[in-house]
Amino acid sequence: MAHNDNQIRQKYFSNHSKLKITMKKIILFAMLFGMSSVNWGQDKITCLTASGPDLLETKKEVKYGTPLCVEVLGVNTFLMKTYSTYTPINFDFSTKGFLDFNFPEKQSTSEAEVNKKGKLSDINIVSEMILLENKIDNKKILINNLELKMATSGSNDIDKLQIKNLEEEIANLKIKSDKLDEEIKKLTKNNEKLKKQYDSIFNIVTQSQKFKDEFKIFQKHFLNIDKYTTLKNTLLKQINRDSIFISNTKNFQARSKSSYNAVYGLEDDHLKQKIKVTEELSNLETSYLNLVSIFEQLNISFKNKELKLSGELKDGKNVLKFDKITASFETKYLFGEEMKKVKVINDSLIQSKNRTKIIEEAQAGIDLYDEIMNSNFTKTIISDNVYDDSAKIKLQLKNNKGKVVYEYREFEVKSYGNWKVNGSAGYFLNFISDDNYTIRKKNETDPISKTGISKASSSALKHSLGGLLHAYYNFKGSVDAGFSVGLSINDNANVGFYMGGSVFLTETNRLVITSGISFNKINKISMSNLVFEETKQQYNFTNESDTEIRYDEVYKPALFIGISYNLF
Repeated sequence: MAHNDNQIRQKYFSNHSKLKITMKKIILFAMLFGMSSVNWGQDKITCLTASGPDLLETKKEVKYGTPLCVEVLGVNTFLMKTYSTYTPINFDFSTKGFLDFNFPEKQSTSEAEVNKKGKLSDINIVSEMILLENKIDNKKILINNLELKMATSGSNDIDKLQIKNLEEEIANLKIKSDKLDEEIKKLTKNNEKLKKQYDSIFNIVTQSQKFKDEFKIFQKHFLNIDKYTTLKNTLLKQINRDSIFISNTKNFQARSKSSYNAVYGLEDDHLKQKIKVTEELSNLETSYLNLVSIFEQLNISFKNKELKLSGELKDGKNVLKFDKITASFETKYLFGEEMKKVKVINDSLIQSKNRTKIIEEAQAGIDLYDEIMNSNFTKTIISDNVYDDSAKIKLQLKNNKGKVVYEYREFEVKSYGNWKVNGSAGYFLNFISDDNYTIRKKNETDPISKTGISKASSSALKHSLGGLLHAYYNFKGSVDAGFSVGLSINDNANVGFYMGGSVFLTETNRLVITSGISFNKINKISMSNLVFEETKQQYNFTNESDTEIRYDEVYKPALFIGISYNLF
């Protein structure tokens, strides 16, 4: 009996060792198969690309716990920002005071009549002299403009001819001017009153011209400041012309460059350009002080005057006496209207807060231009982190206030790169079966023959239905591998236990193939009333009166393969 038990144990442990080796091979094969189909790498966040409103591609997978991002090309990123508003100082420089100074017209009177009226002809000579000087100055300005044009755009015969003609005209005017100057000297040599009249008229005309020239300089500085401060608004108008997407970013930048050049020219040193507004503010203040000085010199003889009156007025018998009554009268100043306007501008700009705002606005225009020229017009959209097996992604473009300005079509992504625990249910095929024996009757002709048992045919497989619990790393791809344990109910309503390696197929890991070792309860022949006969290598009953075939229900290990459907 002991001998038979040892044989059974040796046979069992031999089979069990082979089973363990085979099981290790199966699990290793399953793991290698799964790993060969996937990517182990811990991928960084990669971005999809969208050209404006068109999403060029969609992503099927995203690493667990990370977001999905999209780089949108051709985005009007400036339209998505908020810019401070600035109201420029608009001013109307047109005034009546800029009419040319008019002198008394020449009188068609005889020389005798002129002398009787107080030397009117002499005054006309003086006025004509001043007009000639003004004409000479104007023609010199024209020559300077032509020479500047030739220096920048190249010389040509037409401009050269114009300069030559102007120089000839200036020479002729100077001849006339010299003759009139000689006449004036003769007239004023012994005529102090006429000399004072000449000096007074000359002073008015000269100072008037100075005022007009300085006023133009003041106006130029003011308009430059206006240009510098309105560059940002000009660029913003171009930004607002386009939608949230820009079809041609090169053209957009070219328009911005044209606007910039119209203000600052072709100079690219933006640090120098930024201090121009400060320089122009200083120049404007200097020009204002010059205007004040010229205005005072011009109107020195037009100040308000006062008279002290004493006496009496008689009306018949009525007499009105008065003593030291002050009488005043006002004189209209030359260029008084212009002076009021420049004073309003100067008083506004010298205020610290206005000056600071102007400088900031001008520099903001240059900064915005630099931003436009250096922009790649790309906006990166980051979705929420994906913490589920799959997620529906709806990417949105938002401005800096969080308002959605564009929404892309929705698409679904699957996550990878995390450990998962799932459960599945399915069918298991066990490579083991119940013992099946029949009674072998003794041979009546053989006196030593005994009743025993003989092995009957039986299936080598055992079928069962059950469930598995899986733990596995979710790799990138449609195939994963992991470890599984589970239970089953076999055809005898007995509970079986399973463990092994699994391969998860399809994008959602729904189909699971598992292989490993199982422990199922099977019917094993009981040796309680049997003995092993070595000579005939067969089992006989120990007692002819007890020939019942008995089975023991025991758990035995075996290989299994299962196919199941992942439930969650």
